Amino acid sequence: MARIPEETLQAIRDRVDLVDLIGRHVNLKKSGRNFTGLCPFHQEKTPSFNVNVERQIFHCFGCGEGGNAISFLIKHENLTFPEAARTLARELGIEVPEHDATPGASGLAERLRGANQLAQELYVEALAASQAEGARAYLAQRGIGPEEIASFGIGFAPASGRALLGRLEREKIPAEIGKQAGLLGARDDRHFDMLRGRVTFPIQDARGQVLGFGGRAMSDEQKPKYLNTPESPVYKKREVLYGLHLALAAMRKNERAVVVEGYFDRIAMHRAGVEEAVATCGTSLTAEHARALRRRTQRVVLVFDGDAAGQKAIESSLHVLLPEGLRVEAVLLPAGQDPDDLLASEGAEGLRARVDAAVPAIELVTRRHVANGCSTP
Repeated sequence: MARIPEETLQAIRDRVDLVDLIGRHVNLKKSGRNFTGLCPFHQEKTPSFNVNVERQIFHCFGCGEGGNAISFLIKHENLTFPEAARTLARELGIEVPEHDATPGASGLAERLRGANQLAQELYVEALAASQAEGARAYLAQRGIGPEEIASFGIGFAPASGRALLGRLEREKIPAEIGKQAGLLGARDDRHFDMLRGRVTFPIQDARGQVLGFGGRAMSDEQKPKYLNTPESPVYKKREVLYGLHLALAAMRKNERAVVVEGYFDRIAMHRAGVEEAVATCGTSLTAEHARALRRRTQRVVLVFDGDAAGQKAIESSLHVLLPEGLRVEAVLLPAGQDPDDLLASEGAEGLRARVDAAVPAIELVTRRHVANGCSTP
Protein backbone atom coordinates (compact mmCIF):
# COMPACT_ATOMS: atom_id res chain seq x y z
CA MET A 1 0.00 0.00 0.00
CA ALA A 2 1.32 3.38 -0.98
CA ARG A 3 2.50 5.86 1.63
CA ILE A 4 0.00 8.65 2.20
CA PRO A 5 1.58 12.06 1.47
CA GLU A 6 1.96 14.41 4.44
CA GLU A 7 -0.04 17.13 2.70
CA THR A 8 -2.98 14.72 2.38
CA LEU A 9 -2.73 13.80 6.07
CA GLN A 10 -2.66 17.49 6.95
CA ALA A 11 -5.75 18.12 4.83
CA ILE A 12 -7.53 15.37 6.75
CA ARG A 13 -6.50 16.83 10.10
CA ASP A 14 -7.53 20.32 9.01
CA ARG A 15 -10.97 19.38 7.70
CA VAL A 16 -12.18 16.76 10.16
CA ASP A 17 -14.59 17.78 12.94
CA LEU A 18 -13.25 15.89 15.94
CA VAL A 19 -16.30 16.64 18.10
CA ASP A 20 -18.58 15.19 15.42
CA LEU A 21 -16.35 12.13 14.95
CA ILE A 22 -15.99 11.29 18.64
CA GLY A 23 -19.58 12.30 19.34
CA ARG A 24 -20.74 9.29 17.30
CA HIS A 25 -19.32 7.05 20.01
CA VAL A 26 -19.20 9.20 23.17
CA ASN A 27 -21.91 11.35 24.75
CA LEU A 28 -20.03 14.65 24.79
CA LYS A 29 -21.12 17.68 26.80
CA LYS A 30 -19.83 21.22 26.38
CA SER A 31 -17.55 22.31 29.21
CA GLY A 32 -16.23 25.82 28.69
CA ARG A 33 -14.39 25.89 25.35
CA ASN A 34 -14.02 22.10 25.22
CA PHE A 35 -16.19 18.97 25.43
CA THR A 36 -16.07 16.20 28.02
CA GLY A 37 -17.48 12.70 28.35
CA LEU A 38 -16.89 9.20 29.69
CA CYS A 39 -13.72 7.73 28.22
CA PRO A 40 -14.37 5.01 25.61
CA PHE A 41 -11.02 3.37 26.38
CA HIS A 42 -11.48 2.53 30.06
CA GLN A 43 -14.28 2.11 32.58
CA GLU A 44 -15.10 5.22 34.59
CA LYS A 45 -18.06 6.87 36.32
CA THR A 46 -16.82 10.45 36.34
CA PRO A 47 -15.98 12.01 32.93
CA SER A 48 -12.25 12.49 32.43
CA PHE A 49 -12.24 12.41 28.62
CA ASN A 50 -11.63 15.84 27.07
CA VAL A 51 -11.91 17.04 23.45
CA ASN A 52 -10.06 20.26 22.68
CA VAL A 53 -11.97 21.98 19.88
CA GLU A 54 -9.33 24.54 18.96
CA ARG A 55 -6.45 22.06 18.78
CA GLN A 56 -8.61 19.20 17.43
CA ILE A 57 -7.13 16.70 19.87
CA PHE A 58 -8.52 14.50 22.63
CA HIS A 59 -7.04 13.44 25.95
CA CYS A 60 -8.21 11.27 28.83
CA PHE A 61 -6.90 12.36 32.22
CA GLY A 62 -7.83 8.96 33.62
CA CYS A 63 -6.01 6.49 31.37
CA GLY A 64 -3.75 8.83 29.42
CA GLU A 65 -5.06 8.03 25.94
CA GLY A 66 -4.87 10.96 23.56
CA GLY A 67 -4.28 12.09 20.03
CA ASN A 68 -6.08 13.38 16.95
CA ALA A 69 -8.87 12.09 14.71
CA ILE A 70 -6.70 9.47 13.03
CA SER A 71 -5.36 8.09 16.29
CA PHE A 72 -8.91 7.98 17.72
CA LEU A 73 -10.06 5.76 14.87
CA ILE A 74 -6.95 3.57 15.19
CA LYS A 75 -7.68 2.98 18.86
CA HIS A 76 -11.48 2.89 18.83
CA GLU A 77 -12.10 1.00 15.56
CA ASN A 78 -8.95 -1.15 15.73
CA LEU A 79 -7.72 0.11 12.35
CA THR A 80 -4.19 0.52 11.06
CA PHE A 81 -2.89 4.03 10.37
CA PRO A 82 -3.47 3.85 6.58
CA GLU A 83 -6.95 2.37 7.08
CA ALA A 84 -7.94 5.10 9.54
CA ALA A 85 -6.57 7.87 7.34
CA ARG A 86 -8.29 6.53 4.24
CA THR A 87 -11.58 6.11 6.13
CA LEU A 88 -11.54 9.78 7.13
CA ALA A 89 -10.41 10.86 3.68
CA ARG A 90 -13.33 9.07 2.09
CA GLU A 91 -15.79 10.71 4.50
CA LEU A 92 -14.30 14.14 3.81
CA GLY A 93 -14.11 13.73 0.05
CA ILE A 94 -10.30 13.94 0.01
CA GLU A 95 -8.53 11.95 -2.69
CA VAL A 96 -5.60 9.88 -1.45
CA PRO A 97 -2.96 9.61 -4.21
CA GLU A 98 -1.13 6.31 -4.63
CA HIS A 99 2.38 7.53 -5.46
CA ASP A 100 4.08 4.15 -5.65
CA ALA A 101 1.41 2.58 -7.84
CA THR A 102 1.81 2.10 -11.56
CA PRO A 103 0.39 4.87 -13.74
CA GLY A 104 -3.39 4.77 -13.73
CA ALA A 105 -3.56 2.06 -11.03
CA SER A 106 -5.33 4.27 -8.50
CA GLY A 107 -8.04 5.23 -10.99
CA LEU A 108 -8.51 1.62 -12.07
CA ALA A 109 -8.84 0.48 -8.44
CA GLU A 110 -11.56 3.05 -7.82
CA ARG A 111 -13.45 1.95 -10.93
CA LEU A 112 -13.23 -1.69 -9.85
CA ARG A 113 -14.49 -0.83 -6.38
CA GLY A 114 -17.32 1.13 -7.97
CA ALA A 115 -18.29 -1.87 -10.09
CA ASN A 116 -18.19 -4.11 -7.01
CA GLN A 117 -20.41 -1.71 -5.08
CA LEU A 118 -22.89 -1.64 -7.95
CA ALA A 119 -22.91 -5.44 -7.98
CA GLN A 120 -23.52 -5.50 -4.24
CA GLU A 121 -26.51 -3.16 -4.60
CA LEU A 122 -27.94 -5.36 -7.36
CA TYR A 123 -27.49 -8.59 -5.37
CA VAL A 124 -29.14 -7.10 -2.26
CA GLU A 125 -32.08 -5.85 -4.34
CA ALA A 126 -32.40 -9.23 -6.06
CA LEU A 127 -32.58 -11.14 -2.76
CA ALA A 128 -35.57 -9.04 -1.73
CA ALA A 129 -37.38 -9.64 -5.04
CA SER A 130 -40.08 -12.26 -5.63
CA GLN A 131 -37.87 -14.43 -7.86
CA ALA A 132 -35.45 -14.99 -4.97
CA GLU A 133 -37.96 -16.81 -2.79
CA GLY A 134 -35.88 -19.98 -3.09
CA ALA A 135 -32.74 -18.14 -1.95
CA ARG A 136 -34.53 -16.69 1.08
CA ALA A 137 -35.91 -20.12 1.94
CA TYR A 138 -32.43 -21.63 1.66
CA LEU A 139 -30.98 -19.00 4.00
CA ALA A 140 -33.83 -19.48 6.49
CA GLN A 141 -33.17 -23.23 6.45
CA ARG A 142 -29.55 -22.39 7.37
CA GLY A 143 -30.79 -20.26 10.29
CA ILE A 144 -30.04 -16.94 8.61
CA GLY A 145 -32.75 -14.31 8.94
CA PRO A 146 -33.19 -10.63 8.08
CA GLU A 147 -30.76 -9.42 10.78
CA GLU A 148 -27.88 -11.56 9.51
CA ILE A 149 -28.74 -10.77 5.89
CA ALA A 150 -28.55 -7.04 6.62
CA SER A 151 -25.43 -7.21 8.80
CA PHE A 152 -23.40 -9.21 6.28
CA GLY A 153 -24.92 -7.73 3.12
CA ILE A 154 -25.99 -11.15 1.84
CA GLY A 155 -27.58 -11.06 -1.60
CA PHE A 156 -28.62 -13.15 -4.57
CA ALA A 157 -27.16 -13.29 -8.09
CA PRO A 158 -30.03 -13.67 -10.58
CA ALA A 159 -29.89 -16.81 -12.70
CA SER A 160 -30.33 -15.02 -16.04
CA GLY A 161 -26.60 -14.38 -16.43
CA ARG A 162 -27.18 -10.85 -17.72
CA ALA A 163 -28.65 -8.94 -14.77
CA LEU A 164 -25.35 -7.47 -13.60
CA LEU A 165 -24.10 -6.95 -17.14
CA GLY A 166 -27.21 -4.91 -17.88
CA ARG A 167 -26.86 -2.87 -14.69
CA LEU A 168 -23.24 -2.04 -15.50
CA GLU A 169 -24.20 -1.01 -19.02
CA ARG A 170 -26.94 1.30 -17.74
CA GLU A 171 -24.45 2.93 -15.37
CA LYS A 172 -21.98 3.43 -18.24
CA ILE A 173 -19.43 1.07 -16.69
CA PRO A 174 -17.55 -0.80 -19.44
CA ALA A 175 -17.89 -4.58 -19.47
CA GLU A 176 -14.10 -4.79 -19.41
CA ILE A 177 -14.10 -3.15 -15.96
CA GLY A 178 -16.63 -5.74 -14.81
CA LYS A 179 -14.39 -8.47 -16.18
CA GLN A 180 -11.27 -7.06 -14.46
CA ALA A 181 -13.24 -6.92 -11.21
CA GLY A 182 -14.06 -10.61 -11.64
CA LEU A 183 -17.78 -9.89 -11.92
CA LEU A 184 -18.14 -10.81 -15.60
CA GLY A 185 -16.83 -13.60 -17.75
CA ALA A 186 -16.47 -13.63 -21.54
CA ARG A 187 -16.93 -16.24 -24.25
CA ASP A 188 -16.78 -15.63 -27.99
CA ASP A 189 -16.49 -11.90 -27.32
CA ARG A 190 -19.75 -11.93 -25.34
CA HIS A 191 -19.87 -11.06 -21.65
CA PHE A 192 -21.96 -12.74 -18.96
CA ASP A 193 -22.39 -12.61 -15.17
CA MET A 194 -19.87 -14.81 -13.33
CA LEU A 195 -22.26 -15.50 -10.43
CA ARG A 196 -25.65 -16.87 -11.46
CA GLY A 197 -28.41 -18.34 -9.32
CA ARG A 198 -26.29 -18.19 -6.15
CA VAL A 199 -26.50 -16.66 -2.71
CA THR A 200 -23.79 -13.99 -2.54
CA PHE A 201 -21.48 -12.87 0.24
CA PRO A 202 -19.62 -9.57 -0.24
CA ILE A 203 -15.95 -9.78 0.70
CA GLN A 204 -14.95 -6.46 2.23
CA ASP A 205 -11.83 -4.77 3.52
CA ALA A 206 -11.35 -3.27 6.98
CA ARG A 207 -13.18 -0.11 5.84
CA GLY A 208 -16.18 -2.05 4.53
CA GLN A 209 -15.39 -1.53 0.84
CA VAL A 210 -16.46 -4.44 -1.38
CA LEU A 211 -13.45 -6.20 -2.96
CA GLY A 212 -15.06 -9.35 -4.35
CA PHE A 213 -17.79 -11.92 -3.78
CA GLY A 214 -18.38 -15.47 -2.69
CA GLY A 215 -21.27 -17.34 -4.28
CA ARG A 216 -22.96 -20.39 -2.67
CA ALA A 217 -24.94 -22.95 -4.63
CA MET A 218 -28.38 -23.72 -3.24
CA SER A 219 -28.66 -27.32 -4.45
CA ASP A 220 -26.40 -30.35 -4.81
CA GLU A 221 -26.88 -30.26 -8.57
CA GLN A 222 -25.25 -26.84 -8.88
CA LYS A 223 -21.46 -27.12 -9.16
CA PRO A 224 -19.16 -26.06 -7.68
CA LYS A 225 -20.65 -25.61 -4.21
CA TYR A 226 -18.72 -22.35 -3.74
CA LEU A 227 -17.67 -20.01 -6.52
CA ASN A 228 -15.63 -16.92 -5.65
CA THR A 229 -14.95 -14.05 -7.98
CA PRO A 230 -11.28 -14.35 -9.06
CA GLU A 231 -8.48 -12.20 -7.74
CA SER A 232 -8.24 -8.70 -9.13
CA PRO A 233 -6.15 -5.56 -8.58
CA VAL A 234 -8.28 -4.89 -5.47
CA TYR A 235 -9.01 -8.45 -4.28
CA LYS A 236 -6.14 -10.59 -2.98
CA LYS A 237 -7.23 -13.77 -1.19
CA ARG A 238 -3.94 -13.95 0.68
CA GLU A 239 -4.66 -10.60 2.34
CA VAL A 240 -8.41 -10.56 2.94
CA LEU A 241 -10.29 -11.88 5.97
CA TYR A 242 -14.05 -12.21 5.62
CA GLY A 243 -16.00 -10.22 8.20
CA LEU A 244 -12.99 -8.22 9.40
CA HIS A 245 -14.73 -4.84 9.24
CA LEU A 246 -17.46 -6.19 11.55
CA ALA A 247 -14.97 -7.78 13.96
CA LEU A 248 -12.58 -4.89 14.64
CA ALA A 249 -14.31 -3.33 17.64
CA ALA A 250 -14.89 -6.72 19.30
CA MET A 251 -11.26 -7.72 18.68
CA ARG A 252 -10.13 -4.67 20.60
CA LYS A 253 -12.66 -5.17 23.39
CA ASN A 254 -12.11 -8.92 23.85
CA GLU A 255 -8.39 -8.87 23.01
CA ARG A 256 -8.58 -11.81 20.63
CA ALA A 257 -9.43 -12.81 17.08
CA VAL A 258 -11.38 -15.99 16.37
CA VAL A 259 -10.55 -17.55 12.99
CA VAL A 260 -12.99 -19.88 11.22
CA GLU A 261 -12.99 -21.45 7.78
CA GLY A 262 -16.00 -20.15 5.86
CA TYR A 263 -18.80 -17.65 5.40
CA PHE A 264 -21.45 -19.64 7.25
CA ASP A 265 -19.05 -20.33 10.12
CA ARG A 266 -18.38 -16.59 10.45
CA ILE A 267 -22.09 -15.87 10.47
CA ALA A 268 -22.64 -18.66 13.03
CA MET A 269 -20.16 -16.91 15.32
CA HIS A 270 -22.12 -13.68 14.91
CA ARG A 271 -25.34 -15.49 15.82
CA ALA A 272 -23.59 -16.89 18.90
CA GLY A 273 -22.40 -13.44 19.96
CA VAL A 274 -18.74 -14.02 19.07
CA GLU A 275 -18.29 -10.85 17.05
CA GLU A 276 -14.48 -10.93 16.92
CA ALA A 277 -14.51 -13.75 14.34
CA VAL A 278 -13.10 -13.66 10.82
CA ALA A 279 -12.85 -16.26 8.06
CA THR A 280 -10.42 -16.99 5.28
CA CYS A 281 -11.75 -16.82 1.72
CA GLY A 282 -11.12 -20.25 0.27
CA THR A 283 -7.47 -20.38 1.25
CA SER A 284 -5.31 -21.41 4.18
CA LEU A 285 -4.01 -18.79 6.60
CA THR A 286 -1.13 -16.88 5.05
CA ALA A 287 1.68 -14.69 6.32
CA GLU A 288 -0.33 -11.68 5.13
CA HIS A 289 -3.30 -12.80 7.23
CA ALA A 290 -1.03 -13.27 10.23
CA ARG A 291 0.38 -9.77 9.92
CA ALA A 292 -3.13 -8.31 9.58
CA LEU A 293 -4.15 -10.10 12.78
CA ARG A 294 -1.00 -9.11 14.67
CA ARG A 295 -1.68 -5.43 13.99
CA ARG A 296 -4.93 -5.80 15.90
CA THR A 297 -4.43 -8.41 18.60
CA GLN A 298 -1.90 -10.69 20.24
CA ARG A 299 -4.23 -13.67 20.69
CA VAL A 300 -5.77 -15.86 17.98
CA VAL A 301 -8.27 -18.67 18.55
CA LEU A 302 -8.61 -21.21 15.72
CA VAL A 303 -12.01 -22.88 15.32
CA PHE A 304 -11.73 -25.28 12.40
CA ASP A 305 -13.81 -28.26 11.30
CA GLY A 306 -13.63 -31.30 13.56
CA ASP A 307 -12.13 -33.65 10.99
CA ALA A 308 -8.62 -34.74 10.04
CA ALA A 309 -8.30 -31.87 7.58
CA GLY A 310 -9.29 -29.38 10.27
CA GLN A 311 -6.69 -30.76 12.68
CA LYS A 312 -4.00 -30.53 10.01
CA ALA A 313 -5.10 -26.95 9.29
CA ILE A 314 -4.48 -26.06 12.94
CA GLU A 315 -0.94 -27.36 12.69
CA SER A 316 -0.18 -25.59 9.42
CA SER A 317 -1.62 -22.35 10.86
CA LEU A 318 0.88 -22.52 13.72
CA HIS A 319 3.73 -22.29 11.19
CA VAL A 320 2.23 -19.00 9.98
CA LEU A 321 1.01 -17.42 13.20
CA LEU A 322 3.78 -18.24 15.69
CA PRO A 323 6.56 -16.44 13.74
CA GLU A 324 4.48 -13.26 14.08
CA GLY A 325 4.64 -13.56 17.87
CA LEU A 326 0.95 -14.39 18.24
CA ARG A 327 -0.47 -16.46 21.08
CA VAL A 328 -2.38 -19.24 19.32
CA GLU A 329 -5.20 -21.26 20.87
CA ALA A 330 -7.55 -23.74 19.25
CA VAL A 331 -10.89 -25.45 19.72
CA LEU A 332 -11.23 -29.13 18.86
CA LEU A 333 -14.76 -29.59 17.53
CA PRO A 334 -16.56 -32.94 17.44
CA ALA A 335 -15.63 -35.04 14.41
CA GLY A 336 -17.53 -34.06 11.29
CA GLN A 337 -18.87 -30.80 12.71
CA ASP A 338 -18.11 -27.17 11.94
CA PRO A 339 -19.18 -24.08 13.93
CA ASP A 340 -22.41 -23.81 11.94
CA ASP A 341 -23.31 -27.41 12.81
CA LEU A 342 -22.39 -26.87 16.46
CA LEU A 343 -24.59 -23.78 16.70
CA ALA A 344 -27.52 -25.87 15.47
CA SER A 345 -26.85 -28.74 17.90
CA GLU A 346 -25.65 -26.93 21.03
CA GLY A 347 -27.01 -23.42 20.63
CA ALA A 348 -25.30 -20.06 21.01
CA GLU A 349 -24.28 -20.64 24.62
CA GLY A 350 -22.71 -23.99 23.78
CA LEU A 351 -20.69 -22.57 20.89
CA ARG A 352 -19.51 -19.61 22.96
CA ALA A 353 -18.48 -21.95 25.78
CA ARG A 354 -16.35 -24.03 23.42
CA VAL A 355 -14.61 -20.93 22.05
CA ASP A 356 -13.96 -19.62 25.56
CA ALA A 357 -12.50 -23.01 26.55
CA ALA A 358 -9.86 -22.93 23.81
CA VAL A 359 -6.50 -24.46 24.74
CA PRO A 360 -3.00 -23.74 23.40
CA ALA A 361 -2.94 -24.96 19.81
CA ILE A 362 0.47 -26.54 20.22
CA GLU A 363 -1.05 -28.74 22.93
CA LEU A 364 -3.71 -30.07 20.55
CA VAL A 365 -1.13 -30.72 17.86
CA THR A 366 1.11 -32.57 20.32
CA ARG A 367 -1.77 -34.74 21.50
CA ARG A 368 -2.64 -35.67 17.93
CA HIS A 369 0.92 -36.71 17.11
CA VAL A 370 1.22 -38.73 20.31
CA ALA A 371 -2.09 -40.46 19.59
CA ASN A 372 -0.74 -41.35 16.16
CA GLY A 373 2.29 -43.06 17.70
CA CYS A 374 4.86 -40.25 17.62
CA SER A 375 6.97 -40.33 20.79
CA THR A 376 8.90 -37.11 20.07
CA PRO A 377 6.44 -34.66 18.45
